[in-house]
Amino acid sequence: MKALVVFACIASLVASSLGQDTFSWRYYRPGNTGIQGDICETLWVAPDGNPWIGGYDAGFEEGGIAKFIQSENRWQNLSNVDYPVIGHPENTGTARISDIDIDANGNMWMATGTGGLFYNPSAGPSSLRRFGADNSLIPGGWNRGVEVAPDGTVWFSSYSTVWGSGGIARYTPATNQWLVFESYGGGPLAIQPKPGSGYYVWTMLGPEVARFDSSTSTWTVLPKVNDNPSHLIGNNLTDSAGNTWMYKWTDATMNEIRLDLRRPNGTWANVPHAPFDVPFNSAQGLRAIAPNQALVVDGGGTAYRFDGTSWISLGWWQNTSWNYDIDQDASGNVWVCGIGGAARRDAGSGVWQRYRITNTSQFDSFNNDLTLGADGTMYATANAGPGYGGMVKYDGQRWVGFNNHHYGLGIDWPFPTDNSERVYKRPSNGELVVNPMFNGLHRFDGTSWSNLNVGTSSVDDMVEDSLGRLWVTFYGNLKFLSGNGWVQVANDILGDKLRSDPSRPGTVVAMGWTSIIRTDGLTTRTWTIEDFPMLDPQSDQFKGIAVAENGILWIGAYTVNLPDNSVIIKLNMNTGAYTTYRESQGWPFPGEYAMPLAATPDGKVWMQYDSDYLVAQRGMFWFDGTNIGVFPAPSGGEPQWGGLPHAAIYDLEVRPITSGYELWMSCASRGIAVLKVINAQQTPAITTIAPTNVVANQGNFTLTVNGSNFVSGTSTVRWNGVAQPTTFVSTTQLTATIANSTNQTIAFVPITVANGTLVSNAVNLQVRGTVSPASFAVLKGGIVAGGLFELQASDDLRLRVRPDFTGARLDPNIVIEGAFPAPVAAPSELHFKAEVNATQGPNVLKVQGFDYVSNVWVDLVTTTTSMIDTTYVHAITSNASRYASGGQMKMRVWVRALGSNGSRGWETQVDRMFIEVHP
Repeated sequence: MKALVVFACIASLVASSLGQDTFSWRYYRPGNTGIQGDICETLWVAPDGNPWIGGYDAGFEEGGIAKFIQSENRWQNLSNVDYPVIGHPENTGTARISDIDIDANGNMWMATGTGGLFYNPSAGPSSLRRFGADNSLIPGGWNRGVEVAPDGTVWFSSYSTVWGSGGIARYTPATNQWLVFESYGGGPLAIQPKPGSGYYVWTMLGPEVARFDSSTSTWTVLPKVNDNPSHLIGNNLTDSAGNTWMYKWTDATMNEIRLDLRRPNGTWANVPHAPFDVPFNSAQGLRAIAPNQALVVDGGGTAYRFDGTSWISLGWWQNTSWNYDIDQDASGNVWVCGIGGAARRDAGSGVWQRYRITNTSQFDSFNNDLTLGADGTMYATANAGPGYGGMVKYDGQRWVGFNNHHYGLGIDWPFPTDNSERVYKRPSNGELVVNPMFNGLHRFDGTSWSNLNVGTSSVDDMVEDSLGRLWVTFYGNLKFLSGNGWVQVANDILGDKLRSDPSRPGTVVAMGWTSIIRTDGLTTRTWTIEDFPMLDPQSDQFKGIAVAENGILWIGAYTVNLPDNSVIIKLNMNTGAYTTYRESQGWPFPGEYAMPLAATPDGKVWMQYDSDYLVAQRGMFWFDGTNIGVFPAPSGGEPQWGGLPHAAIYDLEVRPITSGYELWMSCASRGIAVLKVINAQQTPAITTIAPTNVVANQGNFTLTVNGSNFVSGTSTVRWNGVAQPTTFVSTTQLTATIANSTNQTIAFVPITVANGTLVSNAVNLQVRGTVSPASFAVLKGGIVAGGLFELQASDDLRLRVRPDFTGARLDPNIVIEGAFPAPVAAPSELHFKAEVNATQGPNVLKVQGFDYVSNVWVDLVTTTTSMIDTTYVHAITSNASRYASGGQMKMRVWVRALGSNGSRGWETQVDRMFIEVHP
């Protein structure tokens, strides 16, 4: 292939000359969505009945607290992923919240693995405040408990770790003063009012219990003797009457204990023996809920309520030996948390509902693929661990898991795998197409799954073209779906990337390692490594593509460890001309390698960049032909706030929004990141168009476009990327005159609006086709049986048929056959239409189409004609492509009389019959 080669080099790097554009980041990971982790050490049910749950992702040290707003089935997240004040993930324990208590103003005080945390729910995230050894006198160890005393002071209990010593700390918010008791701490806390005035602070000190007296500011250690406290279990152990739950020694010499209730005066209530206090089991979480009443979760996952007289089992929330906290709302619904998430027991039914990352969260940090639906949904491949996964759906507020551990709050995953390789939401029909890992390609209609029988266990990529056809590529294959079967277009491409071409109807661009194909299924053009002389066929490979408007394709090619070979190619696919940017000639881009990812409506092309080992240059940048904006990633993948979270971008999808667009990307080990780009000049948006479909070649028509951000004198309606004469009506409406010469091609045509370089979302307008003879003369020579009486020349070209002989056979068939050009290779729908009457009858009209797959004539319409004009329509919406082959279609009109006067007495008149073809 010969091509015009132009070499270009830009001398300087412009960091962000379009400074008026604004950029902001949002992240979706297990540690900041839904319950925020399957390890949940504390919970508190707020007065509105909604629980706050502390959860974290131990592998990444990401998490915090999340409120579950039950009426809306959504979670309000406060995570260190989004709020740096909570603490950096490199500090183990910073996001691990082990206890929550509330002060008189409703403020939340929390104990964390690296200190304390304050939050005012009324003020929101801006009120978050962290207390650590670096900014306060709180002990730097691991805090396990927090209690608010009657005088408003806040008490923390921590144990010693490698990053700090332990102790008990008292904080006075009114004066911002700390008092630390280094010899105590490490265990749970309980605060109990004293008779008269003052209060006690209870904690554990090895095998003994220690008590602080606020009146004397002294500590007392209670020895290990019968009837003395032995240890504390749980959070919020003191009820509204001042009674405190704790274990006591029943036989200190034999180390025997039992759970009891200690009154403020030091006497015991002698609570009946608890059913969970048996060998190898005991209380793990306890909360006082009313005078002489408590909730307990034991070491086997069973919850109990003590009603003041007896213990009542509330059932088993899950089979786990790690249970941390329990609480109850005003309606009597009980919440429990531990390793494995949390659960709610309905007070009426007694049924437990589990909540964990697999049914509330984005449960993977290594999403391989994602797809954006026109309805605002996002789907991504997802795996939460061996046996726990499939995929995940996000509707903008809540997450739904496709897996076998969704506990009734998700969608079953009927495949023998715990992940998926590819997901795609089809724009034309909203159908979801999924490649479960090594399990082929399946469609999901919202209720059930069906196998698409693509012929491989794994696909590399899939996309729809502008005609609504689904394309897939995998090793050695490029195919599109036609009806229920696949049409193979290429069998020599080593598949990798597949993109729709916005500049040509029904066209896609496929990138393999050594070849690039542009095809509409009939016409194909291929570029190979050999077509670009600067590339080495022995080593270089294509590494990424981005399809822009007007037939422009951005290509990246390189060989790892040979940066001198790196090149970015801007190819005009219509002419074959290209421009190159080469690393060895001082290209303007950061890094040593670049890989195009996507082209956006504002004229930018977005690329990933990388470098060889020990060269700390990797991330993402945009290029508009002159200027460059760079978003570096952490060189080693370490956690950071803001910016691109990881240089390895598995997938990137573009979603247009008001005033700009969003880039949704799956990043290695960092889940899903979203970069919102707000353009200084606002991007227009289309909501509706009218009409939504037209018949091809039927004359000029006016197109009305409704939307937002339309600008007088600037906004232009585009028909498949080509500007049309546009009239500004208002900021929300434009009209455009579409010439007959423009709408002659049958297709789904993308309609967009451009404000200069900023282009709106595309809304497809359907150009339908009609296949109709200029007159019935084309049929006249195709009589298969019977006789044609005459062709009546009239405005509507009416065909009159009746027998041309008399005799014993008074009702012969008259069958007329015609062949027509097929306007599209594989139509998705066919509509056969005819207006018919009979001068005498009744007569039978039948329309037949030729099925090229089965090689037979198929009855499409069979009806009895009336004595008045009647329009007959038959629509084929399934497997319509079988009626077209080799650019041709065949049709028969079949007429017979049910009765006759014996002498050419019956006659049927048929208006010009036509076939309406939908792409």
